[in-house]
Amino acid sequence: MKKRVFFIVAVLLAAGLLLTSGCGINPNNKDAGGNGPVAAETFKARMGIVGDGATVSGKLEALESAVLVPKIAGKVATINVDIGSKVSAGDVLLTLDAKELAAAMGQAEAAVALARSAREQAQASLELARADYEVAQSNFERGKLLMAQGAISQSDFDNKFALLYRNSEARYRLAREQAGSGVDAQYSQALAALQLARANYANSIITSPISGVVTAKNIKLGEMASTSSQVLSVDNLDKVVVVASVGESQVNQLTEGQEVEVKIAVVSNGLFTGKITNISYAANQLSKSYPVKIQIENPGHVLKPGMFAEVRLPGSGAEVLMVPREAVSSKEGKQYVFVVENGLAKKSEVSCGKSDGKNIMIVSGLKVGDEVVVSGVEDIQEGTRIAVKPAGS
Repeated sequence: MKKRVFFIVAVLLAAGLLLTSGCGINPNNKDAGGNGPVAAETFKARMGIVGDGATVSGKLEALESAVLVPKIAGKVATINVDIGSKVSAGDVLLTLDAKELAAAMGQAEAAVALARSAREQAQASLELARADYEVAQSNFERGKLLMAQGAISQSDFDNKFALLYRNSEARYRLAREQAGSGVDAQYSQALAALQLARANYANSIITSPISGVVTAKNIKLGEMASTSSQVLSVDNLDKVVVVASVGESQVNQLTEGQEVEVKIAVVSNGLFTGKITNISYAANQLSKSYPVKIQIENPGHVLKPGMFAEVRLPGSGAEVLMVPREAVSSKEGKQYVFVVENGLAKKSEVSCGKSDGKNIMIVSGLKVGDEVVVSGVEDIQEGTRIAVKPAGS
């Protein structure tokens, strides 16, 4: 009898343990029948700005760049810089062998000196002839008066006054001709030849037109430089420019002077601040996009021409109804969210708009204040009980 009672008690205890374990909460926060609450984070739909900007790409260029090509051909005599050398505007970077050019310039200078001397002599002769002419003219007028008064004869007037006057007038006319276009033309020609000789000689000296850094050197000492080959390049890297292209829907949202974020991944994971300095008024005929230039300060010269850059353009900034992107699920071409009402999940179909990867615009299907599930959505069905848990738990 005692053994039978012990057996019955053992069976009842075992059954009680099974019932107790069946009523416990499983790892998915559901009971065995699926009626237990599911712990999930929620979000109340609200008005906000969904990043409606765009990212465009481009390459960096130096703000100022100079490619140096000789104006005359010649043998390289000196090179004063190397790649990476810092230079100022006007610094002599390279010279060509210019012995013949220097000699030609010397000859031209001598020719100018001779022409100047000839012109000065002609001017002096002209002044002397003018003075003689003025004296002879005065005497001629006085002689006519004396002859009219009967003080001198016609013969005396002709020999002493008229003849001298005619001779001085002829000398004065000749001096004016010699001091006129003839010597002036010779002097002008000599001066022009000197200017040409000096220009040719100056072309043998290659200077930097801008301040910056030498970024290319394509010739060596003693080599022949031609008028068709680049010998040096100088870039001003204190500021660089991103040249990008934007679409017609974006171009009118931009203004010159507007600041934008620029990412240059090869240099830094952070963002650089750029300023829009130029917006084209005409689209590129091939790409149908509008070129835009964004200028970036580059004091440390860490940004180099040719680097790839991404420019984040701002959007319109208009507020829209939004929820986190993970709250929205898709099935059979439809989008939906789970709205929490009275602790239960209610499946609601929604129409979505733009997304910035974090938040998504809700066009229809929700209103401000609707509480939607944003975590564990895959474990939730219509009517699932929701236990709201703090974000990040």
